[in-house]
Amino acid sequence: MKLDYKEVNNMNLLPLLDQTDSEHVKKFVAYPHGEHYKLLAYMVSKFFGKIIFDVGTHHGGSALALAYNPSNKIVSYDVYAQSKILDAPNIELNIGNVLDDKRLLDASIILLDTTHDGIFEREFLNHLINKGYQGFLILDDIYLNNEMREFWAGITIEKHDITALGHWSGTGLVNFGNEKVEIQLPDDEVLCQRLLDNLRRDPIYEMQNLARTLGLHPKVGQFLAESVMIRVELERRGQLK
Repeated sequence: MKLDYKEVNNMNLLPLLDQTDSEHVKKFVAYPHGEHYKLLAYMVSKFFGKIIFDVGTHHGGSALALAYNPSNKIVSYDVYAQSKILDAPNIELNIGNVLDDKRLLDASIILLDTTHDGIFEREFLNHLINKGYQGFLILDDIYLNNEMREFWAGITIEKHDITALGHWSGTGLVNFGNEKVEIQLPDDEVLCQRLLDNLRRDPIYEMQNLARTLGLHPKVGQFLAESVMIRVELERRGQLK
């Protein structure tokens, strides 16, 4: 599978706006910078007549993006009804345990975007491994918190960090099959990705280096890094809107 940065960003998702009643989804679909919706639509455009699984429906934004190619059937799961989808004939909405659905192993692509505690994600991954799954697993929010970072770091089969093409909080691609994955990024995105990788490993040290590069005192970089880390933690706890 070839993932091309320019082609992903050229995807037009505006027709999806009429298919949802969620202002939240409309905002991120219409202005998708830093989101993964264009990536999802791009990937499913490479498959025809296939089953695609969306695990974690919520308001249905990802399901709609995955339904971009109408020839594919989207099977979306959640633990309770939250969907704001208005009209999408190739989306099947389900409430229940996705691991009980035998069609899961037939999916060409699976998007996993659920609890982000690392526990269910690990259970889900092991289920696919034990059952001999042969498709692609897209993981959302792989850098959202320590639990997700540890989960992502612990994956030992072929994986690709495709955050530069997807969600600001981290998008990972796990390849269970034999198809080669090729990722094409412009030079500035490659440099940006390296910077982000370094920031995730040691944000204070990296921001101090960046401050030095800009002719600022290293303590300025440390202050900025600590401020961002505090804000992220407050948002995670729901104490900051």
